[in-house]
Amino acid sequence: MPPLLATDRSGLLPLSLPQQRVWFLEQLVPGNLAYNAQITLRLKGNLDVDALRATLTEIVRRHEIFRTVFRAVDGVGTAEVRPPMPVDLPVVDCADPADELISAQVRQSFDLAQPPLARWTLLRHGPTDHTLVQVEHHFVHDGWSLAQLLTELTCIYPAFVGGEPSPLPAPTRQYGDFTRWQRDWMRGEVLDRHLDFWADQLAGARRPRWTCRPTGRGRPGRVFAVTPYKRRCRRTSSSACTGSPVTTE
Repeated sequence: MPPLLATDRSGLLPLSLPQQRVWFLEQLVPGNLAYNAQITLRLKGNLDVDALRATLTEIVRRHEIFRTVFRAVDGVGTAEVRPPMPVDLPVVDCADPADELISAQVRQSFDLAQPPLARWTLLRHGPTDHTLVQVEHHFVHDGWSLAQLLTELTCIYPAFVGGEPSPLPAPTRQYGDFTRWQRDWMRGEVLDRHLDFWADQLAGARRPRWTCRPTGRGRPGRVFAVTPYKRRCRRTSSSACTGSPVTTE
């Protein structure tokens, strides 16, 4: 298996194999809300909204995948990284629970040609009680990336509150590097070997019975509780956060 190296990510990029699957289904059902992934962070304590907005902007700057647009070129799905942009973080005063407001955020589809393919809304229940609603398209989201985002959020935010720069080193690899690596590796004999393996595994399998299901709703969201200022981050690496862990409600 070849090493994963940094590459030239200017211009058009190919889609990774998982992205190609999502792209295919997006062409079948444009704006399919099943690919809207939502999490909810409950923030307890004094909250610096400007610092939170700056933190999200910094995370989008650090990770090109948030700033990537997807479009067809000669009938083929492609990706293109756009320059950093400020994150919009509207603040909405509302009572708790705010299920209808959160559902409304999830029901909004993404324009794949308009980054970032994530949006945030801050619900203010009281002076020291907030809910951060995040909705991402599956093009830029998976379970591992969610854990990474939470780590960076709890590292960068305290630094910005204190008037300090981000303590995290610049990422050494971007998703576009992985895409090129996967496409260069998964071809020829390697691809044939994987296809043969799954052909053997599925030989004799019964054809599934297809049923029509509504696609007008997003994925079930996850709820987290976070106490601001409880975590601090050393400057050595993005995994060096210490303090109170993020817990699920």
